[in-house]
Amino acid sequence: MHRFIPSGAKNALKRIILFLILSALTALIIVSVFSCDDTEVEDVDDSDDSDDDDDTASPGGSGDEVICGVTFNEHIKPFLDNYCLRCHSSEVYDSQRNGAPEGSNFDTQQDFLDGAEDIRQRLLDTGGMPPTPPDPSHIERDDVISWIDCAFNELGL
Repeated sequence: MHRFIPSGAKNALKRIILFLILSALTALIIVSVFSCDDTEVEDVDDSDDSDDDDDTASPGGSGDEVICGVTFNEHIKPFLDNYCLRCHSSEVYDSQRNGAPEGSNFDTQQDFLDGAEDIRQRLLDTGGMPPTPPDPSHIERDDVISWIDCAFNELGL
């Protein structure tokens, strides 16, 4: 037996599904924004050959230090590889830089943090960077912006 569903009920069901999807996306964004907190994360080192008692990350570190609960190399570097380093790399020259100023490179954590205020602003301007596709999603942009804000707070920059 085939059931008839009134069109009004179909529209209501579509609205409910859309609401649930948007709610889930909003929750994801909120979690990513507030996942950077002020609690200090200690890097556990079981070896006794280290004389360094300071477990906090430094701005010019290798990128493997935990900043805001993640490492630069695992969390930020893939974003840069996908969207930024095709122009903003020390290994890209002249016209291949697509207008990126010489010296505006994001090869390392220090390079990225040195330009982070400008990068943050450019990420907020969704039509600004990168100048050619592919473009990062709004979620990817928001994730990097949240990390920059948190890193500045955590590192005291």
